[in-house]
Amino acid sequence: MKAFICGRTRVHFEVRHGQVVSRKSLKLPKDQREEGDCWIRTKEKDPICLSFGVADFKVREGHRLSVFYASNPVMHSRVVVLIHNHDLGTNDFPMRGELLFDHVIGTSIWTEWIILSLLPALGFSFYYGIQCVVPSLLCWGLATLLRSRRRARVIPALHAHIDTLGKVDAARHMVARSISRDVETATA
Repeated sequence: MKAFICGRTRVHFEVRHGQVVSRKSLKLPKDQREEGDCWIRTKEKDPICLSFGVADFKVREGHRLSVFYASNPVMHSRVVVLIHNHDLGTNDFPMRGELLFDHVIGTSIWTEWIILSLLPALGFSFYYGIQCVVPSLLCWGLATLLRSRRRARVIPALHAHIDTLGKVDAARHMVARSISRDVETATA
């Protein structure tokens, strides 16, 4: 899948297609059991447990789902960002906004460098008897400002990218389904 790149932020996406097996827990070994709303079995025969952000996603056994994962190699995290139900044509976004930013993107390395570079100011303020409140507030305010500006820039672009991935996958699935129906009707 196409990676999301915004400045120095890079997020990789992966999609897994599968079919709903059960709305209850499967009989799996104890080390593979998870609590969740739905179990799907992928084409690779792997069971995946999904929890939905919407209370009633109307998933039934036999429905085909596409599950989109976002991962960041720097943070070593992987989260579900989009679940598309091909039978009903509905989407669920289990993780949006601030949570997605915190789990997938995280803090910029530049913010950490700014904080580290301002730490000697605290040492000087203690040594010379100057109040240490001003450098601390300066450090905290600058880091917060940079982080909020980065959030405001990256989050809308990331949501637009996820929506585009969902639309492309839905269109690809509809074309593949119509082609398979044409082959079935031509041979019948």
